[in-house]
Amino acid sequence: MNCRALMATAAIAALAPSAVAEITVTIENTNPEGGFFLTPVWIGIHDGTFDTNDAGVPAAMFPGLTEIAEGGDTAPLSGALCSAGAGGSALQSTVIAPLGAGGAPVLDPGESTSFTIDEGDPTINRYFSFASMVIPSNDLFVANGDPMGHMLFDESGVFTGPIVIEIVGAAVNDNGTEVNDADGGAAFSANGGMGVGESGVIRAFFTDPNDGPYLDSFIGSMTANGLTITTPFTAGDVIARIMIEQVDPTPVRVRIENTASKGGFFLTPFWVGLHNAGFDSYDGGAMAAMFPGLTEIAEGGDTGPLSGSFCASDAGFQAGLQRTLVAVTGSGDAPVLNPGESTTVLLDSGDPALNRYFSYASMVIPSNDLFVANADPMAHAIFDANGLFNGTTTIEVLGGAVNDNGTEVNDAFGGAAFSANGGVDADESLPIRGFFTEEGDAEYLESFVGTQTVTGFTLTTPFDGDDLVARITVSDPVACPDDADGNHNVGVGDLIAVIVAFGQTGPSAADLNLDGVVDVMDLLSVIENWGPCV
Repeated sequence: MNCRALMATAAIAALAPSAVAEITVTIENTNPEGGFFLTPVWIGIHDGTFDTNDAGVPAAMFPGLTEIAEGGDTAPLSGALCSAGAGGSALQSTVIAPLGAGGAPVLDPGESTSFTIDEGDPTINRYFSFASMVIPSNDLFVANGDPMGHMLFDESGVFTGPIVIEIVGAAVNDNGTEVNDADGGAAFSANGGMGVGESGVIRAFFTDPNDGPYLDSFIGSMTANGLTITTPFTAGDVIARIMIEQVDPTPVRVRIENTASKGGFFLTPFWVGLHNAGFDSYDGGAMAAMFPGLTEIAEGGDTGPLSGSFCASDAGFQAGLQRTLVAVTGSGDAPVLNPGESTTVLLDSGDPALNRYFSYASMVIPSNDLFVANADPMAHAIFDANGLFNGTTTIEVLGGAVNDNGTEVNDAFGGAAFSANGGVDADESLPIRGFFTEEGDAEYLESFVGTQTVTGFTLTTPFDGDDLVARITVSDPVACPDDADGNHNVGVGDLIAVIVAFGQTGPSAADLNLDGVVDVMDLLSVIENWGPCV
């Protein structure tokens, strides 16, 4: 998850600045069988100013720390990074174990899990932080106290690894907020009891003579999912290992076209995501309220809430990647896709064996609550189970695939978004349904004919169920590397794309040789490879 909203902003749509690479983080619980567990591990890549904890200081000074130390909840710490100065460009995620003990997403003794993340701008996001609760316990955690303790990139953005972080028992911390008592409400323990708060300070574990006996007191007790603790760790034991490696990304080129004819309907900025099939944007026949973020797109084209829903879903936790694609020219100053307009972006896939599936969503405007999206999260498999590209995927969205969100009455003069007609919208509470399934749907679209959008365009051509309203093409940028605009032909559009983006750094559709910068080499590449893609 990135703290910022990442917006792709052109037909050549530059993403957030970064080197064209990713890092893979592998986290291993090195405790033996019968040992202690680790809760899902929060990781952050930032500018070196985000401090998770300091010994000798009350935990309350570090927002989000106590929630991890007492219950393994990473969300407050994630929010703290986004609110901090480091959060402007920082990247972060929560790494869970896909197996886990008894279905819990914790790292069992001996288990490991990996996560691939876009490194962002490595000249800014140079430092790595982590945090996890040691369980069962009352408030023991591991985290790096020095925000600059693990430097991933030098000042020029060059990776300094591979990096291995070995966490020994002596690096475990006591949060100082709950009395250490194996029978006093310890998290992940079946012993039960009530936790007793204390007002201490953060301290290194094993600095109190009662610390070793506290761990020993868990021997023979069961975890919340029925496993028995037999082997506590000591100060010298390696209890966890984190390995950080740089890998080449596997980007895909996403091209979105509004295929409506002149005078037709517009499309709001598209939300797109690559994921593990764990994110369902909607289901026909269900109420829109069951899908957080959907109504905000369907009634106003706002992708932010859907993006947040994606981050909070299983797909987001499992390293799913997403973007919002806007159009630079747009209608007036609005970043919407005009009839006949297209926009293209390079989208990193992270781990393509995991992020195999593609989803999208956009509002059809002007309307009250019409949208396009794929209901089946597994409908568009971009990669196979081994992470190999399946070949170019073309998604043709017909008028019959447009949906009515069921949350606002269809009335061209009743507050329809992007319409200059005005009026006050009227809410309704109906299930999501396919448009053109009710009498009056076609007449609703025709009622916009002759009316103007808020940017002064006149609607003259409504679509019907058989009309193509949008085309989405997901292709391999390596297969035709000089096709910046994704139209399977190297030509004037690609030359313009490179000129407009000239000098940009980071993953851009106009960076044709994928060297991290749009420059004269990309211009020459277009000229040398002019013509249709083979």
